[in-house]
Amino acid sequence: MVAFVAPSNLETQFSGQYGNAAVATGAYSPNAAAVNDTVKLITLYAGTKITGVRLCNGANGATTTVDLGLQNCDGTAGPSLTQFFALQATSAAASSVSASRPVMLLKDAFVVATFKGATTSVAGAGNYIEAIVDYEFRGA
Repeated sequence: MVAFVAPSNLETQFSGQYGNAAVATGAYSPNAAAVNDTVKLITLYAGTKITGVRLCNGANGATTTVDLGLQNCDGTAGPSLTQFFALQATSAAASSVSASRPVMLLKDAFVVATFKGATTSVAGAGNYIEAIVDYEFRGA
């Protein structure tokens, strides 16, 4: 029988009440956003481990959808623009949790929403998207 030691077992575990955990939020009210328009909601830095993502939205208009993912700040290829959600319906107010596994950022990255489906044209306080990202900063 072989006993393996995962590399994560060798990492320093922070011992504060919540360790090195943090939450970042980014919100946007997309009045008249067109299909494939993007918005950079949050900037996260190299060495960040994203452990969970939630997307909250208002009633943004019939057949509206949004992708939520990552884009390297320097423009190089890397994370996916649909890392967390692809074509997530935003026509009715909702809160959804991503099924994505944890992601370690090797470069600075934006959390980016891409508007899909119908054009968002609903005005008012009920028209919004908000990304809530749970993460641990581990250092570059």
